[in-house]
Parts: sequence; C-alpha cells; structure tokens
Amino acid sequence: LSLSLSFPLQMSFQSTDTFSIAFSECEVCTLMRLCFKCIEIFNFHYLFFFFFFFNIILMPKPSMSASSRAQEFSSEGFFVNDNKILMCRYCDKRLEYERKDTLLKHIASETHKNGKSKKTSMKCQLSVEGSFLQAKKAKEDKTEFIVETTEAFLSAGISVEKLDHPKMREWLGKYIKGSCDLPSADRIRQHYIPIIGTKKVEELKKIVKHKKLFIMCDETTDKSGNCIFNILFRLLEATDQQGVYLAATAVLDKATGSTCTQSIVDTLNKYAVEYDNVLGIITDSARYMTLCANTLKGLVGEKLAHIQCWAHKINLVGQIWQNTLDELNTTVAKTKAAFLNTRKRKHLYLEFLREKYENDPGKVKHFPMPVQTRWNTWFEAAKYIHEYLDDILEFMEQLGEENSGVKFLKDVSPQFLAVTKIQAQFVADNCNRFVNLITFLEGNSYPTAHVLHSKLKVMENMLDLLTKEVFSTQLTTLLQEMTALSRAEVVKQLKTTAQMSLTKLKILTAEDPSKLVFAAVSKLFDPKTLGNQILSANNAMVELKKLSYATAIESSKFYEGYVVLQGLIKEELKRPECTHVDICKIICSLREDYTEFVKTSLEAIWYPTSNVDSERSISQYGVVVSDRRRRLKPENAEILTMVAFS
Repeated sequence: LSLSLSFPLQMSFQSTDTFSIAFSECEVCTLMRLCFKCIEIFNFHYLFFFFFFFNIILMPKPSMSASSRAQEFSSEGFFVNDNKILMCRYCDKRLEYERKDTLLKHIASETHKNGKSKKTSMKCQLSVEGSFLQAKKAKEDKTEFIVETTEAFLSAGISVEKLDHPKMREWLGKYIKGSCDLPSADRIRQHYIPIIGTKKVEELKKIVKHKKLFIMCDETTDKSGNCIFNILFRLLEATDQQGVYLAATAVLDKATGSTCTQSIVDTLNKYAVEYDNVLGIITDSARYMTLCANTLKGLVGEKLAHIQCWAHKINLVGQIWQNTLDELNTTVAKTKAAFLNTRKRKHLYLEFLREKYENDPGKVKHFPMPVQTRWNTWFEAAKYIHEYLDDILEFMEQLGEENSGVKFLKDVSPQFLAVTKIQAQFVADNCNRFVNLITFLEGNSYPTAHVLHSKLKVMENMLDLLTKEVFSTQLTTLLQEMTALSRAEVVKQLKTTAQMSLTKLKILTAEDPSKLVFAAVSKLFDPKTLGNQILSANNAMVELKKLSYATAIESSKFYEGYVVLQGLIKEELKRPECTHVDICKIICSLREDYTEFVKTSLEAIWYPTSNVDSERSISQYGVVVSDRRRRLKPENAEILTMVAFS
C-alpha cells in the first residue's frame, strides 16, 4: 500500500506526545480515489482500515477547553476564573491551556514547585465583576443572618434588647459564627424589624392569594389606654387543617362600626384579597361589631356571612350562674382574697392538705384563682369549693391573721354554709356542660360546626330539666336536710338560675345570624344524625344549598359520596370502644374515589363557630407590649405580634 502512494507525506511534530500528518486538499481527494480503487482490487475488508486511517490519523484531534484542563490538573491548583481564563492558584499566573506541554513545563518550574510547597495563596483571583458579586453576596448573607436571628428571637418571645447584654455578646462571639454582625437592639428595631414586617406581609399575600377566607376580629384596650383592633384571616380549604394568620393590629381612636369597617377594608386592600373570596366575618356579640358586619356586607356583598362567637355566648349564659348564686359567689371571692398574693399562706395550706391526705397525693392542689376575663375559671373555683370547703374552713381556723377573706371564712354562719354547699353541689353537677363546650369551641385543629347545633340542644334540655326541679341524688339529699322554708327559698333560687340561663340561651340561638347554616351542617354531617336517619337525595341537596360558601357539586355526585360516608359512620359507631367519631378523618379517607364530595364536605364542616383565635392574638399582643415596652411604635408592635402569633 505504501508503494502505491505516489504523493509525498508531510509530517510535523507539534508536541512531545502527539503528531499529525498534513495533506493538501488535492492530495486528500487523490487518496480517497485510491481507497475506492483498492476496494476493487483487494478484499472488501480493507475498507475498515481506510476509515480508521482517516478518522484517527488524518482528522485533527478535538481541542481542549480551559475547564477540562483545569479538571485534568486540579491537583496542581489550576482553576478557571470568572472570565473563563485558566489560572494557577499557587503562582497567581495566567496559563495557555491549548498546549499540554506548556502546562507540563509550568508544573516542572521552580516557581510553581515553591508556590505549591508553601501554599502561599489558596484563594482564587477574582475579576472586578466577581469582586462586586462576592461583596453583594456577603452583604445579603449578613442581612439574612440578622433578619433570621431577630425573627427567631421574636418567635421565641425573647426581646431583642437581650442582644445588648455584654454576657450575651460574649457567648455569641465565642460560639456563633458571624455573631459579630449583629447590630444593637436599637438598630434592629429601626431597620431590621421593618424588613421582617415586609417579609411577613409578602408571605401572607402569597398564602391568601385566590383562597377562600373568613375575617376574624376583636378589640381590646392596652395598658397605655389605646384601642387595639386585631384582624385575622382564617382560610377555608378542603384539607384536614385550616390556617389562621394575624393580618393587622390597628390602633383606633375608638371602636365603632365605621372605624372597624375601615380597618378591615384597608387590611383587605393591603393583602390584595379579592372581595369574592371573603366568605364571612367572625366577631363577638357586641352591637358595634354587628353594625360593622352589616356595613361590610354593603361593600363586599350580601353573601357575606356574619358568625358570632359561640364561646363568648356560652360564657354569657354561664355568667348568670355566677350572678345569681350569691352565697357561692361570695365564698369564691373571699377564698380568692384569702389566698391572693400570700405565698406563705398557700404553702401552709398545701402542707395542711399533705398531712390530711397523706394516702391520696392527688388531692393536694391549690385553689384555682378565678379571673373575670378568663372563661371557665369561676366554674373551676366553684367545683373546688364543692370538694374542699370543709378543708378550707378547717385550715382558716388555724390562722390568726386578720385578712378580710380569712376573717369572713372563720365567721361564716351555719345557714350561709349550708346554702353554699347546696349551690356548690348544683354547680358541680351541671357546670361541665358549659366548661366542656367552651373548651371544645376553643380548639382550632378540628371542625366544630357539624356538632354545635346538637350540643346546644343538649344544653337546652339540661336547663329545661333543672327548671322542673330534676336534681341529682346528692343535691336532693342536701335539700332534705334543710327546713321547709329554707328549702323552698333555695330551690326557687336554683330554678331561677336555670330559667334565666335557658331564656338567655334561646335568645342567643334565635338571634344568631348563622343559625340556619349550623342547623344544615348538623343535619348533614353530625355523626349521631348520620347514624340514626337516612336523608333522601332531594333533602340532602336542600340542606347543602343552605351552605352558600361550600363548593357547588352535582346532586348525584354528592349523594353518592354521602351514602358511602353514612355507611362508614354507622360502622364506626357499632364498635364497642368508639367514644368519638373523627368525621374529618373519615371524609379524607374518601378523597381518592370521591374528590368533589370530599372537597364540598370539608368546606362545610370547617365553617367557623368561635372567635377564640382573636382572643389568643389579643393575649399575644399583651405579652409583646408589656409594662417595660410601652414605647414601641404601633407598626413595630404589629410586626412583633405577627411574628409571635405565627
């Protein structure tokens, strides 16, 4: 084959380990003709040799890139900078990456060897643009660290003033990398807390975008005499949990229907909430809040629902017991006065109980202090009096102090004591209906709308029986120990308490603007109702149409899922150990096969029944704006409350 080549070969060695053969264009054409001629003369298998010859020897080798060279010689400190230039980190020198022998000569040079042995500079040289980008990233990282640290402190209820304490600074500097970047508390309040506020607003904007929601609001007076109005968003989603977010804490000149409405409208605009997605407003039973809801209907639309907090309403019914049972209420107040702000007396009382109930440590417990603004605390104190009244009187006899409460309990008359015991028994027998329902409505991790109607009916029946003198065996025994005249007076007092409570409950139920919704949800989804009756398709859809806030669904699809749900509820109720039916969990179990039904049902049962989250936000505001922090700016107080509440 070599003898048949009639043209000269020009070989040029370009490096120590590679070479190439250069041909002119006409010579390549001649060579190709020769190949085809050889195919005719010799065996066809020689074709493979010629393809190999052209591809491997004659064709130029692919060029190397700077990044591939850097990867190949990474152990020698080669890298590519921002301008795609191959550099040596030990020599801080630019290199030509095209020729490998040039790189090998550089590696063999004394300068490179000395630089590598000393490792004088391990940092990459940056371009001007890279330097600016690095400085920008460092600034952003510093701001992020300060913001995240501040938000963590605020969420944990730690004042940023703690960062100024020398011992805190010393500990942070020793153990927390970058803590020297933390500025003073004053700088944080002025510059970084507003950044957190902007961040929270943007986050909430994304959360509520295109979502159905209810507005929750409540008003209070802070320690400086300012009128504080908190506004919250409660989402309505087809999930087993619903989000509640504090949206605004407004400082008003006074709480009126117009000022509250204006604050709500400003908040909706601030978060770009579409009015069509606002399903209702949840308030207490105050008249100005009713006026606010009616005004808001004119702006948002008549479809806006007004939900009055049933936890507040049940508490109003329970307060009648406190106001009418005079002897018991006086005993509770005097016992509170005897133990209020007396650490030594409390300690002695506990020691007294430990000695008396040596074999029953569970009975050794403090008297629960009743607080006017906290639900159920008076009932808990009354139940304590029912159980420990004799122990309290015995302990008070051992004291020599002239405290007003101690003196009253030491001098209490037998007649007063007998009436107090009867009233305490009356409360202990029946108050759990109030206590348990308020506690149930205080929760926000489970739906309550589907059982509220039935629970109110149970309470109404209990009060009705009390008006007819249907008392417990223990209470009847205590009444029989009294004289006929005294017994008649006490029974009349108990019946009056029950009658006034029953009347109040009926009025609150009749005036409830959402009573039809609660009745419809109960008829559709109350487990007791589902286990005892079968609604027809038409009746089920009639009740469902009363729930205007729920997603529309075809009657056939709804009733198909409804029948399946009813069967599952009945099976659950048949289990002997079943004490509670988690209807939300059962509905969610049908999500795969009855998606539309599940969505509609979850929205129905998650209809809000109370305003307790607003109460929690008010309590959180009181923690933030404490006696030592009255100089907080209103906007900063709002941000701090939002962070602490989330």
